[in-house]
Amino acid sequence: MLFRNIIFSALLVGIIAGVVFSVIQQFQVSDIIYAAEKFESSTEQESHQHTPSGSGTMSDNHHDEEAWAPEDGAERIFYTVVANILSGIGYAIVLLSLMNLVSMYKKTPVSLLQGIVWGVAGYLSVFIAPSFGLHPEIPGMQAAALEARQIWWVFTVISSATGLGLLFYLTGAKKLFAVFFLLIPHLIGAPAITGSPFKQMDPEVVLQLTELHHQFLIATGVVNGIFWLLLGALSAWVLQKWSSQSLNNH
Repeated sequence: MLFRNIIFSALLVGIIAGVVFSVIQQFQVSDIIYAAEKFESSTEQESHQHTPSGSGTMSDNHHDEEAWAPEDGAERIFYTVVANILSGIGYAIVLLSLMNLVSMYKKTPVSLLQGIVWGVAGYLSVFIAPSFGLHPEIPGMQAAALEARQIWWVFTVISSATGLGLLFYLTGAKKLFAVFFLLIPHLIGAPAITGSPFKQMDPEVVLQLTELHHQFLIATGVVNGIFWLLLGALSAWVLQKWSSQSLNNH
């Protein structure tokens, strides 16, 4: 029964949060991405025009041309919404499970304010902490190997979430354990490239992409903050519904 409640509740929370996130993202973030993609496309065309035939890049170009990607417009928006909803459902499962576990341990229902605090903790763990080492990227930016970044990101999220939990529940000198978990990913350091992320680009283009990147950092920070606050609040609301139904049944 508990597992079924968590799954169905996560579906509801994830769909609502994912759709709201997608709508805000479409108006606040997508235009920045589209603008950066135009610069990226023009830069790639120029590099192809200046690439000598037989230089060994033909297989890479052929691979890029055959790589599937959704068409701009409705198809791209649809897949973005689906991805956001799936992310929302996954995060909601984790939030609901942890919030319900703490609620059962303390034998007190989760309040809306507590749900928002959980959402803030999720935002800090999943978005803010990894962003200190791996800034959100726009098209055209060069970065370290994807696998290395993914491993560091997962490690940072788990370590940060653990650190925040220990910081909240431990007392006195024991909080030093929390500080250790919060700092260790950044002491290790995120995978990075040397030099500018906008290599082999015209200086004027670099300036415009840098400005777009700054706008992107702010926009994604705000949108993800709203997403996590909504996830926390909706999860608390669902758990309150569970509690009221349980009392009515008894």
